[in-house]
Amino acid sequence: MLSMELWRRFPHRLLLIRSFVDARIKWVRDPYLDLAVEREKNLKEILSLKNQILSSPSKSLPLSSLSPLKSHFNLPTSTSKLFQNYPSIFSPFQPSPSLPLHVKLTPQAMTLHKEELAIHNSPPHRNDVVNRLAKLLMLTKAELISWRNELAISEMEKRASFSDSVKLKKGLPLRFSMKLPNGFDLEKKVKNWVDTWQDLPYISPYENSFHLGPNSYQVEKWTVAVLHELL
Repeated sequence: MLSMELWRRFPHRLLLIRSFVDARIKWVRDPYLDLAVEREKNLKEILSLKNQILSSPSKSLPLSSLSPLKSHFNLPTSTSKLFQNYPSIFSPFQPSPSLPLHVKLTPQAMTLHKEELAIHNSPPHRNDVVNRLAKLLMLTKAELISWRNELAISEMEKRASFSDSVKLKKGLPLRFSMKLPNGFDLEKKVKNWVDTWQDLPYISPYENSFHLGPNSYQVEKWTVAVLHELL
């Protein structure tokens, strides 16, 4: 392709200027995504309450002490109502007739918490965290003591190297996977534009992009590569 040939001959002068595509895209809601968002919308608040309960030496807290935290944790409802909505996580109980109502984690939630701690404290997980942090610093072009070439390989490049039909080398037109929901149809001219954009040479997010034109499609694809690697 022309873009690949230009990339091979002039890798630092590829300036594909962005042009305007006059087309409308019909936006369609994804019911599966909507369901996931609705189901997990209180996840952050639940984790905050879980950590608050586990911070107590007895691993339980009086229900009355958690009620004032509604505004602090930005809860959509009262803590007592939230506990009722998630009976598999929180278990209200009364330690004795003379004490107020308390809340603790259910055995199932406590088991998951312990498994999570074991994973976080395991050497493989710690090494993975270190490598991820190093890759993040490399993506942001931070000043590092040393550059680790073995980490400067994106997930897109790894996938390409596993393919029998593709050899990993610079300038390949690696395409980002796209799966549109049912009913989300692109106009022909938009689809043609997307195909042309996908066929541009893939520039690793770990490479410097200063030589790319600021208003070019190529720098847009490099930006998408950075976001793809971060996610």
